[in-house]
Amino acid sequence: MAGCAYFPHTSIYWGGFELGAAGDAELLWDGEASGGAKTLTVTHPTIAPGGFARVTNRDTGRALIARVIAQGADADTSRISAGAAARLGIGQDDRSSGYVEEIVAQVGPASWYGKAFHGRPTASGETYDQNAMTAAHRFLPFGTWVRITAEATGRSAVARINDRGGFIKGRVIDVSKRVAERVGFRDRGIAIVRVEALRDR
Repeated sequence: MAGCAYFPHTSIYWGGFELGAAGDAELLWDGEASGGAKTLTVTHPTIAPGGFARVTNRDTGRALIARVIAQGADADTSRISAGAAARLGIGQDDRSSGYVEEIVAQVGPASWYGKAFHGRPTASGETYDQNAMTAAHRFLPFGTWVRITAEATGRSAVARINDRGGFIKGRVIDVSKRVAERVGFRDRGIAIVRVEALRDR
């Protein structure tokens, strides 16, 4: 990820992802079974459906973030959607060596947005409400609930993704004014947070 420094001996990518253990996998094209041409999904034998994973094709060096939609039966195989295959450079008849890492959380700077956007449409089509428990994220699906924890205060809040954002370099999420108040960084404007996607709400 551009602009992010990697700290050896930890799983933290500053401004990026906190990852679970890497798992070697054979990456197979799964076509429409895992989603359409624009959908980035993957099956995996151990990562629970509803989670997210970073999928890397060792043969091309390409990587992407995919939503886990099912637990596959094959211990060493992950099947990817047509959209993911295209981005990773895997053809319909190809078998590629790769690995799949569960995204445990994202860690990095968060900011909040308020009055200037209040009442305006979000990327999901909802009207933005600075007093609602919502947030903007670059790739998590609309409707995903996330737990946001401020590193400095230890305070957490649960918010629903209904907008796209965090577009400033290194920023992992933008939250509503209400969320910033709950986790304790409204006055500072920016804080380092840990963002975890919740499978059930």
